[in-house]
Amino acid sequence: MKWRIQDYFIVLTAFVMLCILITMSMVNHTITVTLYGFEQICDYNMREALYQIPYIGGLQGRYYVPFLMLPFMLLPQTITVHSMRNKRILRVISILFFLCVAVYISYLLLNRYWIV
Repeated sequence: MKWRIQDYFIVLTAFVMLCILITMSMVNHTITVTLYGFEQICDYNMREALYQIPYIGGLQGRYYVPFLMLPFMLLPQTITVHSMRNKRILRVISILFFLCVAVYISYLLLNRYWIV
């Protein structure tokens, strides 16, 4: 698969925006719960509030797991395969790998939120 410049830009922008969105949502949660006691506060000064919280509560790595593969998809292909049979084998292995990762991520999310 040949990546175009636009593809790199879209994937990296999506990755950065998802990181920012998750981090800022956890910062907002920490500020509202720690400083105000509940999450329904809409109007506060973010700059002042950031200096008043000692840590970002609730920020955990599992929130980043679903999209962690995005930057790795952009890495150059280092394996060159010349025969069609080897290309098919490599394709099957890569599909199985991504399916295993998707199943693992789904299991983590289900185990965390729905399975008791």
